[in-house]
Amino acid sequence: MKKAKWEHIIILCIGLWLLSIPWTVGWGFGPNDINVVMWNFVTVGITVVVTSIIALRNVRIWAEWLSLFMGAWLVFSPILLIYYNNSFFLWNSIIFGVAIVGLSALSIPIAEKQRVYNRLLRKNQRSHHRPIKH
Repeated sequence: MKKAKWEHIIILCIGLWLLSIPWTVGWGFGPNDINVVMWNFVTVGITVVVTSIIALRNVRIWAEWLSLFMGAWLVFSPILLIYYNNSFFLWNSIIFGVAIVGLSALSIPIAEKQRVYNRLLRKNQRSHHRPIKH
């Protein structure tokens, strides 16, 4: 059974980038409106990193869906948090949000098939290990 791996590695890299944005752009966290934007990137980055690690280690369908939700949030956050006037933040949100949504949507069916396969495999192993009644 194929397991979605490369999708989560890319999502992990995107999450690390999102997490690093406050420090790479040099604005960091300040007492102004940009602070909300920075926390948004850090929160989404941490969530995406954690869910991709969980998905890489185990088949957890909720991690796939949470990652997809975070990507969708990232796409719409420039409008909802009103930072669409900053082109750097806007394009990072749109490009990486769409990438996360696309990769998560690609890996959800794979994870669901893997989950069903694992369940059937466990059920089959239990039935072979039962003592035979005479």
